[in-house]
Amino acid sequence: MTVTRRAALGRAAALVPLAAWAHGSAALPLASVAADARPDEVIAQDEDVWRAVRAEFPNDRALLHLNHAAIGSTPRAVAEAVRAYDDMLALQPTHYYYDVVEGHIEGVRRGLAAFLDCHPENLAITRNASEGLSAVIFGLDLAAGDEIVTTTHDYSNVVDCLRQRAARDRIVVRQVPVPTVPASPDDLVAPIERALGPRTRAVIVCHVTSMTALRFPVREICALARARGAISIVDGAQSVGQVPVSVAEIGCDVFAASLHKYFCAPVGTGVLVVAREAIGRIWPLFGGTEAQRNDIRKFESLGPGTIRLAPRTAIPQAVEFNQRVGVGRKAARLRYLTQRWMDRLERVPGLRVLTARDARLAGGFGAFVPPGVPAQQFVDALMRRHRIHVRVRGVTGEFSGVRVSPNVFTSADEIDAFCDATERVLRGM
Repeated sequence: MTVTRRAALGRAAALVPLAAWAHGSAALPLASVAADARPDEVIAQDEDVWRAVRAEFPNDRALLHLNHAAIGSTPRAVAEAVRAYDDMLALQPTHYYYDVVEGHIEGVRRGLAAFLDCHPENLAITRNASEGLSAVIFGLDLAAGDEIVTTTHDYSNVVDCLRQRAARDRIVVRQVPVPTVPASPDDLVAPIERALGPRTRAVIVCHVTSMTALRFPVREICALARARGAISIVDGAQSVGQVPVSVAEIGCDVFAASLHKYFCAPVGTGVLVVAREAIGRIWPLFGGTEAQRNDIRKFESLGPGTIRLAPRTAIPQAVEFNQRVGVGRKAARLRYLTQRWMDRLERVPGLRVLTARDARLAGGFGAFVPPGVPAQQFVDALMRRHRIHVRVRGVTGEFSGVRVSPNVFTSADEIDAFCDATERVLRGM
């Protein structure tokens, strides 16, 4: 279908002005959910509520997608906003890019900062968590022998950046083993505390890990780092939109997240939050002027090259979606779905669940080790025979497991179908 100039300009005009932040996307048919006074745990089990949420998303019924921890689905309102911005860029490239959208990014920044409970002047919009974390890892002034403490469960790209920094600058990277299924938050704090030393300059820890949804007590860990004079860095790639997040309450120096997972923003959107006093201590990854030394915008890849802005300008629609549904309700729903399959599959002889049941220690998805078969072989068979998509995730030397990450609109019946298929695949292997 041909997009006329009038139609494209009309669509984009309805979306770009951020003074009308709350009116940028179509009203949800589940608007009544926000006024529902029932406890989150009760709403979590109401399939009618989540069927209404599902209506906001395009769905491929030919495949059961249980890999939202990699790339989540975007509501139609978000996808339509991206298309509208791209259409306008095609019609008015430089005027739209330089004179219209760059200014409106400031409104996106303010809305996102309010959602994350931080100051707008501390928040940069990035393409994903890895970009923000890379900027910080390579931007810190470190000398040979300085130490960075992280864990064996941290994201592989972060570990790769640390190893490169170690090879280049002779810093020391301490990867601390932690329990896969801890008994209490102290089991995660104590190993990190023991690893801190006089040369520790930074502590990097996941809020929710990408392997098993192991949830770290980041507030306590950041307080430990601060007491030792080390910069605290929290990888929130999985947590934003999956569990309630307040950067102010965490009290970290750096918080980085991807927005294309449970937050439901477009692929190519992320956030980097840096405490005011730390901005000037970190060099930007892509270069910046002396005037930008203490400006959070030096971490945004808006120049010197040209990037695609449409995903960033659609972030307000994702913010609105999360506000309408409620992140607390989303967290309760994801716990309900995850514990539903855990209850069922724990009865399979030899199967080992890798995720804690305590909400203090787990996010909204989980993982397991299938009995008697390599995880990848099981995943391939599940996809080939039943068109169910999950992902292999593991920690070298510890486990290789199957990650199961539904979205809030995944139905209880679909979780049961996944369990049925898992049992059939295991019986046939």
